[in-house]
Amino acid sequence: MARSSRSSSSSSGNRLISIISAFLVFVVLAGSVVAVFTLPQLYWVRDRICKVTHFKTFCQQVLDIQTVQVGLDTPMYVGLSDGNFAFDQYDTDSQYKQKAMTDYKAGNIDAAIQDWTQAIDTTTDDAEAMIYLENERVAASHQRYVTIIVATTLSISDVTNDRKTSLSVGRDDLRGVYLAQKDFNAKSLTLKVRIVLANLGVKDQDHLEQAIPPVLNLIQRLADTDNTIIGVIGFPFSAAAKLAIPTLTAENIPLISPSASSIELSSLYFFRVAPPDSEQGQDAAQFASQVLNAQHVLVLSDPTNSYSKSLGTSFANGFRKINANEVADTRPFTLHNLNSLDAPMQPILSQNPPINMVFVAGYADDVDNVKTWLANHNTTAIVMGGDAAYELGGYPQGQNYKNIFFSAFTYPDTWSLLCPNHSDCASLEPPMLNPDKYKQTFDPNNQHPGEYSYSRSGPHVFLSYDATQAFLEAAMSALPAANGNSIPRQAIRDALQHDAPFQGASGQISFSGSNPVDKTVVMLCVDSEHRTHLIHVYGKFAPGAKDFQDATSVCL
Repeated sequence: MARSSRSSSSSSGNRLISIISAFLVFVVLAGSVVAVFTLPQLYWVRDRICKVTHFKTFCQQVLDIQTVQVGLDTPMYVGLSDGNFAFDQYDTDSQYKQKAMTDYKAGNIDAAIQDWTQAIDTTTDDAEAMIYLENERVAASHQRYVTIIVATTLSISDVTNDRKTSLSVGRDDLRGVYLAQKDFNAKSLTLKVRIVLANLGVKDQDHLEQAIPPVLNLIQRLADTDNTIIGVIGFPFSAAAKLAIPTLTAENIPLISPSASSIELSSLYFFRVAPPDSEQGQDAAQFASQVLNAQHVLVLSDPTNSYSKSLGTSFANGFRKINANEVADTRPFTLHNLNSLDAPMQPILSQNPPINMVFVAGYADDVDNVKTWLANHNTTAIVMGGDAAYELGGYPQGQNYKNIFFSAFTYPDTWSLLCPNHSDCASLEPPMLNPDKYKQTFDPNNQHPGEYSYSRSGPHVFLSYDATQAFLEAAMSALPAANGNSIPRQAIRDALQHDAPFQGASGQISFSGSNPVDKTVVMLCVDSEHRTHLIHVYGKFAPGAKDFQDATSVCL
């Protein structure tokens, strides 16, 4: 009897130990699962699970958002989104986009589609909502697709002198990308394209240095877990591209920048639609000397900024080569800083020797500052800038957007002027960029006649459209060799480098190294009524395009 009692007690003890052990194992396993889901340090575990299973629970965490704050500025949301976040919440449709975020994250896709549709009905040029809506059409089609990441600036700064130019560039980039996405998906029977957006914040150097590293980390993770990723479009400012190129090249991720033009940018995996500043600066110098008859030019350049230094040096060198008797006097200034103009602009006041042009190697707000400085000192000079001067958001009051010249890479009326109806090249115009088609997309109710973004394409739309087209041309070229598998990004890079030229919206597109071949540079001027005119064209626009040169007197 005693042995039986001891045996029963021992058995009960063993069961208790087993229960406790099982409970502890459960706690450890549950804790591990929670850790995998929540601990930032274990993102690589989530990424591996995502790559193998494609479960949205794990994959969605790669499409992540975080805040970046510089100084006293309002925190900005940067990161990746395919619909899970609305970066551009600065317009009247923001309430619908916020609701779409909530519905999308909850898996209520039908409600999110309705929200995005309402957003577009409210703000008809909102390309971010259009892209998310088109992504859902791709998902619903259950067809094979490739994914392109679009990295651009979609925020507003409260304390820098950005003047919403970053947001304006970002919105332009998205409109061009959307037009290419929509057109390709409507026409292609074998392949579709999905877009993931990456917000870089604003173009200010301090912001970029904080925002770009975490965004690049997310891009690396997404490319590692999603075999449909074929490359990145964007990093539209040279300073941003300079920070991104080393990381993307190391990961063999092709990057096509629509507009980064600094001569410092080069890599086996870097391409650009816009010509480098060595070409833009040379064309601008030739125009200044031979068309505007400038003889002594004051060149303002910020040596700390990749784009400004590159364009200023290229213009000055080109100007001096044209005529040994002409003078290009380069002076340093600080971008976005009116007060920094006092010292370098003093020679204009003394006029010894006479200076008849100021070339501003900077942004639209810098040209605006130069015009303000000249007005404040009751003096005049021809003012000319580069492509970054052609950004309407940089002239906040509008009064300084007149009597200026600048080189640029696109102009909304280029096709109608160089390839008019019945000309040999009229049929080459991309249909989505036709003014009537563009207006039908972004101003369907004709509520904004003649307004940029709604019925006239902004400066970056053609460029981002062409960057998207370049990737899609490369994808179609590399598709047969993939034999039903994902297209290797090395094959995309090779196709970009070696494929035949194609006709883009901003000119013919083919690449030699990182640069486009003989790409179009246009010269624009703004008259006293704030109207922009195309007055000269350099480079190869389209086969059969007419030579174009208009009078400059309208803007003097």
